Amino acid sequence: MVRTAKFYEMIRGELMKTKRNLARFLAPIFICLLLTFPTLATEPTLEEQRQIAAEEATQLQNELSELMIEIDSLENQLIETGEQIIQTEKDLDVAEEDRQQQFEAMQLRIVYIYEAGNASAIERIFSVGSIAEFVIQVEHVQSMHAHDRNMLNQLVETVEQIEQIQASLIEKFASLEEKNEEYKAYSQTLTNLIEARMDDVADLDFQIAEAARIAAEQARIAEEARLAEEARIAEEARLAEEARLAEEAANEDDTLVGEESDNEASYDDSDTTTQTPPSNEVESPADTPADAPPETPPEPPANLPTASNATAQAIVAAAHSMIGVPYVWAGSTPSGFDCSGLTMWAHAQAGVSIPRTSTQQLNAGTRIPSGSQLPGDVAWTPGHVAIYIGGGQMIEAQQRGTNVMISPVRVHVFVRFW
Repeated sequence: MVRTAKFYEMIRGELMKTKRNLARFLAPIFICLLLTFPTLATEPTLEEQRQIAAEEATQLQNELSELMIEIDSLENQLIETGEQIIQTEKDLDVAEEDRQQQFEAMQLRIVYIYEAGNASAIERIFSVGSIAEFVIQVEHVQSMHAHDRNMLNQLVETVEQIEQIQASLIEKFASLEEKNEEYKAYSQTLTNLIEARMDDVADLDFQIAEAARIAAEQARIAEEARLAEEARIAEEARLAEEARLAEEAANEDDTLVGEESDNEASYDDSDTTTQTPPSNEVESPADTPADAPPETPPEPPANLPTASNATAQAIVAAAHSMIGVPYVWAGSTPSGFDCSGLTMWAHAQAGVSIPRTSTQQLNAGTRIPSGSQLPGDVAWTPGHVAIYIGGGQMIEAQQRGTNVMISPVRVHVFVRFW
């Protein structure tokens, strides 16, 4: 008994040692596997990746929408400030003209006072017959001088006030324009991010559709294999049944032959009879149904309007007639245009009324997919619009210091009002 107990104790010790050695051997293997495939358990599915990308695109689109509202507000402020600057320039011209007229009138009075006729006004003052008349003449001259000085001072003050207002407006305009440029740049960044996320969504949609197609193909192959296996089993069963029936028929023939031999030995004149075994037919299994024909793909959408539209031609012709007109912020007449003023004016010449700012024009018109644009469409990018004229070109009032010109298209969004 003691020897047996020692034997079992030795076996138990060896087993414990084996477990420890096995643990030391397997631990590095598990660690290597974890380091090699760290994302196997956390890798999101294609549907989850698509949902994440779509949510990011939606969030960016919301942010872009809010930013476009700010840009539209800034554009309205810039247009209003530009119109005020234009008005102050007109007021300044009128004040300068009034000041010049007042100065010329004063010169004429001075000439009249001192050099009128053959004798100067001074001589006439001293040649009056009485002291009272002399005093009246002197006071009249002083009154005219005082009136001229007051008028000139008032005109000078008016000019200075207008110049101060204009300088303040120009400073405000520059600040708004700088802020607007920053917003436009940020808007372009958001647009690029949205396009990237939408590309990701489209790519994931393709991967999901491809995975579904592969799964359907594999299911079809598996179903065909299953049907083929069922057909093979049925065929084997049919052949086995035919073999069994043939064997039974052969056994019956052997039995009949034996009986006939016995009968011939007993009755020499007896007729031999032959019994035909019954025929058993086994119906072949029904053919597997053929695959249903693929569905007919949907018809492509109807063609977009052609460039022969009379309204579109009128819009392009109106914009083309303004080539060379200088850029003026808040301008919307042939004396000067800004970008949205030109597009609004060109549409108006064709009998189409559209909003004033670029953002309002984007929201009011019908968006046209890039590649389907036609002459007469509005080419839009954050903070800027132009008239697309075909051939990859557009007519635009680009920026201060330039004139209305034909430029290569550098936008991807188009809007139609005709």
